[in-house]
Amino acid sequence: MSSLEFRSISEEDYRKFWDKSEQKCFLSAPEIGHLRDNVKLLFYGVFKSGKLVAAAMIRGSRTLGSYEFYAPRGILVDYSDFEVLKFFVMNLKKELRKEGGYLLRIEPNIEKVERDIDGNEVPDGYNNLNAILNLKTLGFRQKKYVEGLSQITWEFVLPVKGKTEEELISAMKPNTRRLIAQVETLGIEFKELKREELGEFYKVEMETASRKEFKARDLDYFERIYDLFVPNGKAKFISAVINPKKCIERLKDMQKKILAEVPETTREKKEHAEAIESIAARIKKTEEIFADVSEEEVTLSSGLFFFMKPEILHLAGGNVSRYFKLGGQYLMQWEMIKRALHGGYDRYNFYGIPEKINTHPENYGVYEFKRGFSGKVVELIGEFELVIDAPKMKMIRALKKLKRLI
Repeated sequence: MSSLEFRSISEEDYRKFWDKSEQKCFLSAPEIGHLRDNVKLLFYGVFKSGKLVAAAMIRGSRTLGSYEFYAPRGILVDYSDFEVLKFFVMNLKKELRKEGGYLLRIEPNIEKVERDIDGNEVPDGYNNLNAILNLKTLGFRQKKYVEGLSQITWEFVLPVKGKTEEELISAMKPNTRRLIAQVETLGIEFKELKREELGEFYKVEMETASRKEFKARDLDYFERIYDLFVPNGKAKFISAVINPKKCIERLKDMQKKILAEVPETTREKKEHAEAIESIAARIKKTEEIFADVSEEEVTLSSGLFFFMKPEILHLAGGNVSRYFKLGGQYLMQWEMIKRALHGGYDRYNFYGIPEKINTHPENYGVYEFKRGFSGKVVELIGEFELVIDAPKMKMIRALKKLKRLI
């Protein structure tokens, strides 16, 4: 124990440690600390024999003269090393009390138990239940997940390291594979949005939020994300766009080629007739979908993606309902999976799915779409809180409750 040392560290020291941490993700990135104004931002570390072995970025929100502290997807430490964890937590608690804190919330980026593609626990699979036990031993209590307020706890992730495009395609559900092949013929392109084009992304985000009944963040939030992450290449706002006129021309060219084919056998004649009927139906449907074929560019889907090894993560965005039947949302995901594969990333993270997905909860369709691409369910250990100053916390929560009643 004598070789351990706790002290404040610089943001740069934290960044270097975060960049090499196995728990690294966009939420614990140093940039997140600067996402909001009027936040007390603190960085701490534990050194063992002079080497930094644990670190934390702590954000403090002021309430009635005191602070509720929060370490997004942190603290970054080996939760199975009880000696270091205890030393870090005990010193952190003392330091944050000096800073006027009454509570510390954390939500480690650690899997709880191994789950399969259906969300079921893998028999004899790995787990990190000891991390939960260690946190509770140190006084943390686990918070219940509240949709819309808590950070995502269940994710859907597709490992891509060491695979080929062919292997990834073959692992998909037949319907997903068929739709991707079909949509690839439309001439959809992918555009990285400039800051002044964020309104295009936000329009899609708002429409999707209205359709799926979730509360979207305001435009200012996404502008801040852009300023913090896009210039350094850690995030991109990407839209799937199409030229309606060229799209229909491509389909008509396909129709001409099919019509020019001369089938010989009875089976070929039947398949040929079905192909003619299918392409004619696609052309008709596409012409009906586009209200104005004179438009140079139409946005089908738009998304915010974080590019932080070991993963590319899809945080936000959605699809324009008018063009939903064109299937641009399938090609958007396939495009980002390929970027993860060829960019040297270990996985593509579709991100949030409903909790306890193996019980078929509401919004199951969100998961079902992602599941079509293959992958696995990841359940994190969740959110924990540590009381720093109990009398102060009770007073603040009582005043908040009174304010709500009034």
